[in-house]
Amino acid sequence: MEPFLYSGYGEALGARAPLPQPGREVAEGSGGVRGGGAAEKSRGPPFAVAVENDMDRDSAAEAASGMLREAHAQFRERRFERAEELYGRFIDQCACSGTSALSHELATALNNRGQIKYLRVDFYEAMDDYTAAIEAQPDFEVPYYNRGLILYRLGFFDDALKDFQKVLELNPKFEDASLSLKQTILDKEEKLKRTY
Repeated sequence: MEPFLYSGYGEALGARAPLPQPGREVAEGSGGVRGGGAAEKSRGPPFAVAVENDMDRDSAAEAASGMLREAHAQFRERRFERAEELYGRFIDQCACSGTSALSHELATALNNRGQIKYLRVDFYEAMDDYTAAIEAQPDFEVPYYNRGLILYRLGFFDDALKDFQKVLELNPKFEDASLSLKQTILDKEEKLKRTY
């Protein structure tokens, strides 16, 4: 049972089979300037500012997207320190923007940074990232699975069971979650037998 890195492109790296890509939120447009009467047309600068803000937002979104792609590439090349730095910068940028349009990408970055922490055996920090990923996108099954693995390894079987069950509720075909759930049940029963 190993945690999954989510590539953000519809598959969990290391999974036995590709996972269906979770739905993406669509950013709402700015709406531009409403109306069109003479009074509003004569106010030129607010329209220019709105367009500039949209362009700034678009270029910031492009830069963030590029940063996330680079973080994924660094992870695949096992350059974990650089990948963690890029994921962290992306996460900070999302937090500053306050937009939910990038919720899936934010959840992906948090999950993947969590995996880097898992590989360093920083289990509690990894769980914090997995939990934040779940908060960013509650219907994203991968961070539930990864958090469940850590809870299992730490012996918190009841909490691990809840996470594995949630994964299977979200994605009944997630084979590793099904196997992990069965193993957790067996180990929990074995632990109960030993305590009597």
